[in-house]
Parts: sequence; structure tokens; C-alpha cells
Amino acid sequence: MHAGTVFGSGYVQAGAAVATYAVGRLTHHKATAHIGADLVRSQILAGVVTHGLKITVRRDRPQTSDDSTATFSFPSAHSSATWTSATVLWRHLGWKVGIPAAAVATLVSASRVEQRQHFMSDVAFGAAIGVASGRTVTMGHVSGRRVTIAPQAVPRGVAVMATLGSQ
Repeated sequence: MHAGTVFGSGYVQAGAAVATYAVGRLTHHKATAHIGADLVRSQILAGVVTHGLKITVRRDRPQTSDDSTATFSFPSAHSSATWTSATVLWRHLGWKVGIPAAAVATLVSASRVEQRQHFMSDVAFGAAIGVASGRTVTMGHVSGRRVTIAPQAVPRGVAVMATLGSQ
């Protein structure tokens, strides 16, 4: 299960995202660069949400009680990072790549619980953040649907209007 800890590291996940983007740009392969760009953006989004929640919630890990952000448990950054990558890959490349990527994300999440670094709720919420981040970044240009969000004036206030349509 130690491989899950290493592979789920934010450094490994973000590094793979940047490498994918760089390879796509250097080889002039637009699809690879696009996947890499989505991986980078989704890793940033998931990281900001995950670490913001860690600092806000301040839940101790099952085995530690230090007062640094590295020891905060909720939500699992390893889970959010790997589920973010799995979601982006699934959305771009389909189930043949998505299922193995989700299996790796499941292994990483399970390893964090097995090693007593996280509670089950930590990895479940981390996975939800990862899936939401991956879907948010790929929404509109992978599925062919376009989402527009704009403010809308209403009597005595303002509302947010979302429009879903085809490209």
C-alpha cells in the first residue's frame, strides 16, 4: 500500500500533469496539450479547495495531533489529486483509460485509510472534490456542451443564471 502514498502525492500528480502538457506542446500534439492543460487546471482547483478545507476544518489525523497543515486529515489531498486526474482522463479518453485510472485512485484512497493517515470520510470527501474538480475543468469542451453562468437582474435583487447548450 506504500505505492499508493507515493503515487497519490500532489507532487507526482501535478508533475505528471505538467509533463503531459509540456510533451503535448513540444510535440505539437494539440490533444495531449489540451489534456495536460486540463490536468494542470484541475489539480490547481482541487488543491486550493482541499487545502483550504484542511486549514478551515483542522481535523487531526488518526495517528497524529501536531498543529501544522501537513497533519490535518480532512479532506484527503492524495484522494482529491488522484480522483481529479482519473476524472479528467476518463472525460477525455473514455472508459478504457478511465477505469484503470479510477482503480489507481481507489488504491491510493484505500492506502491512506489502511496506513491510518485518514478516516474513511476524509478520502470519500477528497474523492468527491477530485471528481468535481475534474468535471468542472472539462465541462463545456469535452462533452460538446457549453455552460454559461451569468448574473441576472430580478425584482429586488440579483440571481445567477446558468444556461446549458450545445456548441
